[in-house]
Amino acid sequence: MAPRTNNQKPVRLSEEFAKALKLQDKSERTVKTYVNAVAAFVKFHNRMNPLQATVNHIRAFLFYLREEKGYAPRTYNQFFYGLKAFFEIFLPEVPLMDSFCRMRTKYANITIITRHEFETMIRHTTNLKHRALLEVLYGTGIRVAECAKITFDDIDRKQMLLRVVGKGDKQRFVTLPERTLKTLETYYRACKPQRYLFEGRGERPLTTTMIEHAIRTAARRAGITKKTTPHILRHSFATHFLETDGRLNVLQQLLGHEWIKTTFRYTHVTTDLIKTVISPIDLPASRFAAKGGVNE
Repeated sequence: MAPRTNNQKPVRLSEEFAKALKLQDKSERTVKTYVNAVAAFVKFHNRMNPLQATVNHIRAFLFYLREEKGYAPRTYNQFFYGLKAFFEIFLPEVPLMDSFCRMRTKYANITIITRHEFETMIRHTTNLKHRALLEVLYGTGIRVAECAKITFDDIDRKQMLLRVVGKGDKQRFVTLPERTLKTLETYYRACKPQRYLFEGRGERPLTTTMIEHAIRTAARRAGITKKTTPHILRHSFATHFLETDGRLNVLQQLLGHEWIKTTFRYTHVTTDLIKTVISPIDLPASRFAAKGGVNE
């Protein structure tokens, strides 16, 4: 992966690939994953220059990943998207990837806690910082890493918004519930954090491990035996939002999902609620008022 430019200076193609991905606003994690995918492709074909690849080379590599290595769909797709990005950047006129597609992924059943279970956790949490953590994670649906990095400058009390720095340092705004803001004000007066909203030692932000431990402790004290993590609170927020609001595109923005398909998985959870709905045709006529409304 080291072709030469017109001035004959060697250029590492992997570095150029990484630069191009960063210009596309890809996260550091995605950049590393895609570069490694192309490196694996090159190694598979005995250090072949990837710019000389053919459809047959790609087919052999993808077959190897899927059939011989037996990679799960999500792992396989990381290699697929890495190669796709590479060839689209360096060989845009050559449709090398057009005959291939990603593997379909089956989302695992999403575990959530009920609203009652959340309130039980709150009641059994005497630590103000932990209570504030619970309300921020469930009330906004942000990721645990995003929660750890919140500073006071991120809170907009006038517009009731919270600025979040997500994957790839992408910023977005989420709604800050009034109840959560009041809890944060009480927490601030009592604990007086200096810079980060949730600080550990030395005015440094709490680590994600510390936050996860706080959530597990709150669940245990509340008598909740199911797995309860910050990500479960995020799932619960998303599911309950769809059950009460229903706007999938709004939820996508709140969760910071790049693709709507990622958000769409929560619709499978809410089908359990849909199954409990009784159609008006199955209700007795006596339930309806003479003017067409339902009797209370």
